Amino acid sequence: LLNYKGTLLLVSHDRDFLDGLTDKVYFIKDQSVKVYHEKVSQFIKSYYSSMADFNDKSEPKKTKKGNNKKQLNKQRSIENRISKLEDQLVALEYDLYKSNEASEVKKLQDKVASVKSEIELSFQKLLELSD
Repeated sequence: LLNYKGTLLLVSHDRDFLDGLTDKVYFIKDQSVKVYHEKVSQFIKSYYSSMADFNDKSEPKKTKKGNNKKQLNKQRSIENRISKLEDQLVALEYDLYKSNEASEVKKLQDKVASVKSEIELSFQKLLELSD
């Protein structure tokens, strides 16, 4: 893929995979598309930092320092959980790829669906924390 000179449209939950292959992010939100000419990891950092800046300006600080630290720890914990789940998902998808037995394939498909669901819930929790 790295040697391909054309355009690829990639959709993935795996930020590390995307980061190694992309130099542009098409961000779709509220029926509009914005193009960011940066790696996925840089886009995520700038997006969350701009959200944090917006929240800081729009809401007066009501929380105590201890609550902010707890929230940051919880956010880091969720981010670590997402990373571990993404690693687990990659391993499961590889096992699914090389599996030949129907019963094993079904079990792996169920596990993949479960892990994807956990990842989605974790992202929702992360977004709720940033609100």
